[in-house]
Amino acid sequence: MGSLIATFSREAEELGAQLTRALLVVEKAEHGEAALGAAHAELRRGLHRLKGSAATVGLAELSDLAHEMEDQLAVHAADAALPRAVVDAFLTALDRGLEWMRSRASQRADLPDLAGVVRALRAGAGAAPSVPGAAAPRGPAAPPSAPTGEPEATGWRVDARDVASMVADVERLREIALRLEDQSRDVARCLSLLPKGLPADAADQLRSTLLAARVGLSGDAAEVAARVESMEEWLKTVCTLPCQTVVEPLHRSVRDLARRLGKEAKLSAVGVEVALDRRLLDALRAPLVQIVRNAVDHGIEAPDVRERAGKHREGIVAIRVEQAGNEVFVEISDDGAGLDDERIRSSAVGRGLVGADEAARLDARQLAALIFRSGFTTRAAATGVSGRGVGLDVVADAVRSIHGRIEVHSVRGHGTRFVLSVPAEMGSSPLMLVGVGDQVFGIPLYAVRKALPAQASRVRTGHSGLQLEDEGALLPLQDLGGLLGLRQPLSPGDGQPLLVVSAEGRETALAVDSTLGDRWPVVRPLPEEVRHLDPYLGAATLSRGEPVLVLRPSWLLESRTSAAAATPRVLVVDDSLTARAAHRAVLESAGYSAHVAASAPQALEHLRRGGYQAIVCDVDLGEGMDGIALTALVRARPELEAVPVVLVSSHDDDAGRRRAREAGADAFVSKQACAAGMLLAEIDGAVARRRRRA
Repeated sequence: MGSLIATFSREAEELGAQLTRALLVVEKAEHGEAALGAAHAELRRGLHRLKGSAATVGLAELSDLAHEMEDQLAVHAADAALPRAVVDAFLTALDRGLEWMRSRASQRADLPDLAGVVRALRAGAGAAPSVPGAAAPRGPAAPPSAPTGEPEATGWRVDARDVASMVADVERLREIALRLEDQSRDVARCLSLLPKGLPADAADQLRSTLLAARVGLSGDAAEVAARVESMEEWLKTVCTLPCQTVVEPLHRSVRDLARRLGKEAKLSAVGVEVALDRRLLDALRAPLVQIVRNAVDHGIEAPDVRERAGKHREGIVAIRVEQAGNEVFVEISDDGAGLDDERIRSSAVGRGLVGADEAARLDARQLAALIFRSGFTTRAAATGVSGRGVGLDVVADAVRSIHGRIEVHSVRGHGTRFVLSVPAEMGSSPLMLVGVGDQVFGIPLYAVRKALPAQASRVRTGHSGLQLEDEGALLPLQDLGGLLGLRQPLSPGDGQPLLVVSAEGRETALAVDSTLGDRWPVVRPLPEEVRHLDPYLGAATLSRGEPVLVLRPSWLLESRTSAAAATPRVLVVDDSLTARAAHRAVLESAGYSAHVAASAPQALEHLRRGGYQAIVCDVDLGEGMDGIALTALVRARPELEAVPVVLVSSHDDDAGRRRAREAGADAFVSKQACAAGMLLAEIDGAVARRRRRA
């Protein structure tokens, strides 16, 4: 009997959710007779099933409760709305019944008094509270803690660590499949490069061997990719649940809270069939509840206020879930009053979160960010719902804990929209690989609408910068290297690759140096130390082990302020990728904007297109012009004469220092001294000396 009760407990939770949905429909006459009739039928079927199943496993108390609810329902018309007092009484009885069921299944001794609930129903459902301010209805039934279906006895118990280990193995197999594909392409290139002077027999034998290797590699890559895809789907079935399991109880929460506050509101949900990792859903549960409660409490206006504003009496809280590649977007919006900037400003100052002068300078976006500060609230006094300054700060912390981001957008009088973006833990994600200089970046393929070559006839110059004429519209046109601070923004040349990128209903055109095709690697979150970097969604590893930073589409479409133009710029010239990255990290940590060049010709092109406050150049630049010659060339140009040059060398000797001084360098520093933290001091000193001369 114990195993039967455990099985029935899961069925009862399903029935509770079904009955709750039907009750939320039958309390509103505006749904119409057809919908009301269907909801009544759903209630009758659900209650009858609950009564019969409970009696079958010997739970007479719960069976009696369902029977009494059936009797109460029978006195009402089968195609008309139920009085709200009746719906309140039914919901309360259902909550108590499910609470009793959970206690009974866990063999607790202190079972709730179901007989008292039955007596209250028999006394008349009209006794339930029906006016705002009365005792709040009990919360909705909790969703099932495990997916329903066959009894546990027919399944296997799997440890979460074993599943996580299998996920890692599948990700590794995905990388191997990608490597096999690249090796197949390498063999194809070798075939095309066979020298023509080979003897015929040798050429035929080599060609035959390479063709066989290519066919074998292609077949193996396809088979591994198919197996990996199958394993990923199986893992998703085991490890994921539809978002509906988290969103479904919120319908009841919105209804009950609105009743308590004297408002009218309902929840609308789209995309909740998307299945996500259970751990991710668990982490999102509390943030969703808090934002939805805030929407009803702070956003949705009272019915008479909404009518005066030309709105429907009943407010809407909407949840939309969408998965794009390895990123999940959860949007919670309402059609309420929106954020009040002045109220936020005065509340933040009054609570000591910002000073009055700082608050006066904040724009709408910065003001909206204040609502995530700990201790912030616009309530003068605490209520049972809000006013204690604890809420959205906890939401922000919870979202960050799962490597996500939260944004808020609001229009006064029209509503507020929260957008949560979190990385999906499982599976690979298609990326478009693009080259900027000698660096490679990934852009999620779902955000790339098209790729096209640049044509001078389609590029316009507007007040806000360059624009691309595309399908009758003018899109902002930006240089990706300039956006990332790798160089001064460049105007695209004829034939240069352009990408049209879409995100959050907006589009922009990006000029890149090259497009390298698409790949399907696993995208992982950045390490904690660099997760604050806004441009990057995460990182991936290509088939040969090359790391690639993945750009965040929404960041690519953000409007840029003039603050970046006021940041002092330094040009770093070094043929070593590692050295360029190290110097750039040091400079940006000190507030400089660092652009990089891998050779003297690249450096001269940078200098031709924009001004710099200093140049950091390696003496040994490989083939061609070295750092000494580049410095002499810089000093020979009048427009560059005042730009300080700091030369870096792996050799710390007097001869090198003398050559640097004779060429016109302002400072000479060894790479050992750079590693010891002396580079910034040398740059600051060189800049200061140049200013004194001026």
